[in-house]
Order: sequence, then structure tokens, then C-alpha cells
Amino acid sequence: MIKNGLFLMLLSGMLVLFYACGDDDDNGSGDDGNAPLIGFAEDRDSYRPDHGESRSASTEHIHVRFSVEDPAGIDEIHVGTSTQFLGEVDHGFDLLNVLEVHSSSATEEHLVIDEGANFVNVDDWRTDIYWEGSTSRIDGEVIAGPYDFTVAARDIFGNETTGDEMVTNRFYINRTYAPAVEVTNLHDGEIHGHGGEALSVEGTIAQGEGNEAGDLAFIWIRLVDQDLHDDFNPGQVVHELEAVWGESRRIDASGADLPPVASLNLEEILTGDNEMVLPEGHGHYDLIIWAEDAHGNVTRTAVHVHAD
Repeated sequence: MIKNGLFLMLLSGMLVLFYACGDDDDNGSGDDGNAPLIGFAEDRDSYRPDHGESRSASTEHIHVRFSVEDPAGIDEIHVGTSTQFLGEVDHGFDLLNVLEVHSSSATEEHLVIDEGANFVNVDDWRTDIYWEGSTSRIDGEVIAGPYDFTVAARDIFGNETTGDEMVTNRFYINRTYAPAVEVTNLHDGEIHGHGGEALSVEGTIAQGEGNEAGDLAFIWIRLVDQDLHDDFNPGQVVHELEAVWGESRRIDASGADLPPVASLNLEEILTGDNEMVLPEGHGHYDLIIWAEDAHGNVTRTAVHVHAD
């Protein structure tokens, strides 16, 4: 009886251990080989910054909103902003190239997460990224233009988000010292034209305001299929319609010399070889105007074009 009782006790212990391990697997505490899942913050219907978000010249920060979950446990979350720039930044400007790491050992309170947490929700003003004020992440005036916002995460087993699993959203910082772009012949928010004919574009590109403004240094105008364009790929011109002047500090592109003036008339410069002749037939396009000053500040404007 003693032997049988001992056997039953051992068997009971083994069953308890088996089911405990089974429960652990069901709860996902083991290594499932999957990277953490990045999604919207709770009760939000998009990321912040969202892809294509344009921050007005009066704004000094971006909102940071997202969530991360992993059944095994989250080890680290990397949040960053970055942009391309050729050469050194000058004249007291600075790039908003930021990297912050959320983890259980982070030294800043707003970046601390519970060790092995299964879910992290980032939706708090303290995680916003500022380029002005007492919580600014840079020392000088921010370089205006496009930036990429990225979120990546790693679980406790080392599985990391890569490629399409990451969040990579492009946003735009506008400043009054960056070039001013104005298109004046809009109807219902777009330019209307006729297929097979040159598109009429009226308006100006002018030097920015204040002492921080630099001379106009690079103008890049192109016509592409609506919502299909890449600002950092000068070769991607869907309809081979583009006009380029000057030299950029943000992309590897250059063109004819810019006249030494503080303002350019769009109707005058988009003539001759620089005409934007619309493809034959009906279509919807984007006219992308990229204006850059000598410091590398960029103002980018996308105007919808309807061809009938």
C-alpha cells in the first residue's frame, strides 16, 4: 500500500506538471517563433504619426500612438524618426533623428515597461517627440521636410519585427523658414486639365520667412499616378514628366541652374521642355512640388490633378 500510495503521489505530480506545461503553451509563454505584433493604440483607428501626415508650421511636435503585443513577453520596443541628408547640417539647424527604447530597464520613466509584458499601449503626451521647448529632442532649429517614423519590437526570445512587420510612416514637418509653395488655380481642391494637353499650373515658389530662411536651391516638380510616389527615389517618375533645377541636399538629384531670385512663377518655369503634358484620356494624378533651400529645408506640396 505504501508503494502504491507513493506511485499515485508521483503520478499526480507528473500530471500536474504536464498540465501546467500545457497551460503555459496555451498561454503562449513558450517561444512561438513569431515577432511581436505592432498595431494601433487602444481606441485609435490609425497610427500617429500616420503615413503622409503633415505637421503645420505652428506645431512643435508629433504625437506618438501605437501598441505592441506578444504572448511570450515583450523585451524591447524601438521608436525612431530619421531622414536622409547629404553632407553636414549647418547654420544652427538640426535633424530630428531620434531613437528611443522602451524596456523594463529604461532610465526614463515614460519609456519603462513591465518586464515580459504581453501588451504595451503607447498613447501619452510624454512619449510625443518635440523639436521645440523644454522637452525638445534637438538643440537647433529643426530641418523642415520629410521624416520616417519607425516602430520595431523584440520579444523575450529574441524574435524581432522586420520588413512589413515594422511600422514605417513618412510624415512632414513644415516651417515658415522653409520655402513657400502656393498653387492658385485649384478648383474643388484640384487642378483640372485635358488629356494630351499641357497642364496649366499657376502660383509661386518663394524663399521662406525670417533670418533662418535660405536661398532657393533645388526645385523638383513631377507628375505621377495619384498616391503612387516615393520622395526619395528620383527615378520613380511614372509618366516621365518632371522638371528639375538646382541641387538637393536631401536626395541625389540635380538639374539646370536656378535663377538667383527669391520667388519663381510656376506658370513661367513650366514651359517649353518643362511642360507637364497630361497622358491621353481620362486620369487622376498628383503633381508633386518639392522646394528646397540652401540649408536643406524642404516644403513638399502634392496637388491632385484631374484630366478629362
